Amino acid sequence: MTANGEQGDDLAEDIVGVEAYEAPRPPQKEFQPWHRPRKQFVRKEQWAVQLEALLDARSLKPEVLRYLGLPGIDLLDLRHVHDVVCRPRSIQLAFLGFNSAISSNSDQQTEINISLDEVLRLPNVATQSKIIPDDIRRLSNPSSIGNQTARSLGPFDVVNLDLCDGFGKQEPGIVDDSHYNALAQILSIQLLNPNPWLLFLTTRVGHADVHAELLRKFQDIYERNLTDIQAFRDLSAEKFGVNDRDSINSACATEKDTRTYS
Repeated sequence: MTANGEQGDDLAEDIVGVEAYEAPRPPQKEFQPWHRPRKQFVRKEQWAVQLEALLDARSLKPEVLRYLGLPGIDLLDLRHVHDVVCRPRSIQLAFLGFNSAISSNSDQQTEINISLDEVLRLPNVATQSKIIPDDIRRLSNPSSIGNQTARSLGPFDVVNLDLCDGFGKQEPGIVDDSHYNALAQILSIQLLNPNPWLLFLTTRVGHADVHAELLRKFQDIYERNLTDIQAFRDLSAEKFGVNDRDSINSACATEKDTRTYS
């Protein structure tokens, strides 16, 4: 037997038939889009600013801020809303999140379970808050668990659809479980909201990410608004330089002028 007992350890392993224990190494953390500085800028300068303005405009301070969104594995969006908006105002955050990735990847499932436990322990997070391991598009089905849960927790003060892919990528009217039908179901829930509320929609807008038929429908609606609503036409001309069908077509012909406005 050696001084450090290695031979004895080997002998014990032979007797009981158990290999030496090694603690599992944690999976390497991958850098995701929601970790980028520009996404934190969006959280701080767009989402939080608009939430603050919404709450400031309320005549009565709400006790709960109801939030529907697509949080990433780290739940950074929820942590930011809690820390910057809810906690300073002594408002509870009641959230419903959808994340389809956690149902198919064990490492991500472990990470989001840890993150969810941490967030649920925050002082201003409501106990009914939850995350559903499903695609937001399943809201299209009124009998789905996601749809029923959304109706039980809603209506919401903010709907934050921060999509990794293109909202308008699918051909309209072809697929039942689509972003379009999911949004229609969300809007049917929001019709019950007596107060103003916010819709944040973040999506890819390249030509490969917006179906041509959907773009044509949007162009038709935009042109109709230009014709029927003077205030819309004035603001469109000021912000985008778009005031008729020709300027609509010109703006949609290139991706380089894509801009974001709060």
